[in-house]
Amino acid sequence: MNSLSGSTRSQVQKDFYKMSLYIVALLVLAYVISKKFLRSLKIPRIYDKYVFITGCDSGFGHLLAKRLDFRGVNVFAGCLTEDGRAKLDKSTSCRVTSMLIDVTDEESIKNAFMIVKSRLPYGRGLHGLVNNAGIYDSLGAISSEWLSIKDFEKLMNVNLYGMVRVTNRFLPLVRAERGRIVNMSSVAGRLIAAGGAPYVCSKFAVEGYSDTIRQEYYTAGIKVSIIEPSAYKTDIIDISNMKKKVHEYFNRQDEDTIEYYGKDYPDLLIKNIWDKYVFSGRFYQVVDAYEHALTAKYPEGRYLVGKDSNTFFWLLYIAPEWLSAMALGIFNWPLPKGLRKFCFVISF
Repeated sequence: MNSLSGSTRSQVQKDFYKMSLYIVALLVLAYVISKKFLRSLKIPRIYDKYVFITGCDSGFGHLLAKRLDFRGVNVFAGCLTEDGRAKLDKSTSCRVTSMLIDVTDEESIKNAFMIVKSRLPYGRGLHGLVNNAGIYDSLGAISSEWLSIKDFEKLMNVNLYGMVRVTNRFLPLVRAERGRIVNMSSVAGRLIAAGGAPYVCSKFAVEGYSDTIRQEYYTAGIKVSIIEPSAYKTDIIDISNMKKKVHEYFNRQDEDTIEYYGKDYPDLLIKNIWDKYVFSGRFYQVVDAYEHALTAKYPEGRYLVGKDSNTFFWLLYIAPEWLSAMALGIFNWPLPKGLRKFCFVISF
């Protein structure tokens, strides 16, 4: 009798564990299906919406303006140059109104705002504000020690302060529609992958700013999304100029610094980073993320875009800081001459 009770108890436990696994599997499946379904829902009457985009001369902003034009959205496209504006005008319909805007100049932003406001139908605002304008300035893979405060200020002035200036100016129009703000950040706003401290700092700041205004504007019905692409070969990426700047900034240093790093250090740095790095040309992936953030009924707060963003960088992001620092430090940064006689180097 006791043996039978033990056997029965064991069978009940097995059935319970099996049932629990089935329930967990069903819950996971239901979550995946419901998330995919909710993600596919679109807002109605997209053709009746108005969106303002900065940085439309080339790259993601240019392609987004064309994509939204194709979808029937009314677009106000901000360009930095007349050439960029003319190029966009030739490839878009009358739904796209191009204009000049320099996100570092308050007067330029004000002029763009007045144009947008005058072209909007009475009582209407902006469904979307896309802060796409940004610069890299070829300062990737340059040691922070070689940089000046002006290098940091230049990128912050465009990538962060420009975003803040534009958002503050256009916010009343977005608030009128309970619309959306979509900010261009980078996977470098989550994880430092290949140096470039001014760029990385500006993108970390963009993440903080975006998360802050997402909370501030929640009660106003404004949704805030962040786009976080990995490495894409846009016009702001000039590899030959980056390599040139590595040597240029290195040669500015004093004799002690040059002696510490070694005269071969710039070439080793270029070989470690830029000669190994692979940039994607699949710009549509970023444009798809932008479009979803603007047209989905339930936009996501963050869009990690790119294969490496969702694999390699994601693994480094969740890894302990010491592990990611060691992996990237060894992989990217060659050993300075002053340390070579003391350390064993792992070469890749």
